[in-house]
Amino acid sequence: MPRHTVAPVLLVLGSLALTIACSTGSPPADSAPSPDGPSRKVGNDTGTQVDLTKLKGVNIVSDSSTDRSCPWATSYPDVPGADAMTAAMKKQVEGRLAVFLGEDIGGPPSCGGADASERPELNISFSFVVASGDVLGVRLTTVDRTSNADGVDTRAYWYDGAAKTYRSSPASSRTTLGTPSSRP
Repeated sequence: MPRHTVAPVLLVLGSLALTIACSTGSPPADSAPSPDGPSRKVGNDTGTQVDLTKLKGVNIVSDSSTDRSCPWATSYPDVPGADAMTAAMKKQVEGRLAVFLGEDIGGPPSCGGADASERPELNISFSFVVASGDVLGVRLTTVDRTSNADGVDTRAYWYDGAAKTYRSSPASSRTTLGTPSSRP
């Protein structure tokens, strides 16, 4: 495997390993997810737990750059039966990647609008927030280090299998420099 693809692959594998390691059961019956994420109780809460046996047939869609000067990696789950939610996550990921690569403005490709002195990077990953009964929650996390933005955005997607519907929470931004990005 080429050296420049090792880091994105390890990032995806590490995220999956952490998800599996932390997933030992289902959340308590009295915990209800909020639009921004799982509810948590103070005290004996051990964190969000996802029963991976309820996620049969889920495929991971991932891609990454081969250009060391413009590193990016993306991943999101393809959830069987939740086609609209999967399509929404795909649209979000592809939109963020297009902005990062400069493809949204129709000009020549750029890497986050960066010049040679900057080290832009885009990483989009996901985690399962909840999987209980017919409810599935997925959080997409975007780390965008460009000249236009430098921060972390999260967006949660909630799927109701009984109603065959999904909802997404508004994106939340936490930046390390400047103001939150106005990008998609």
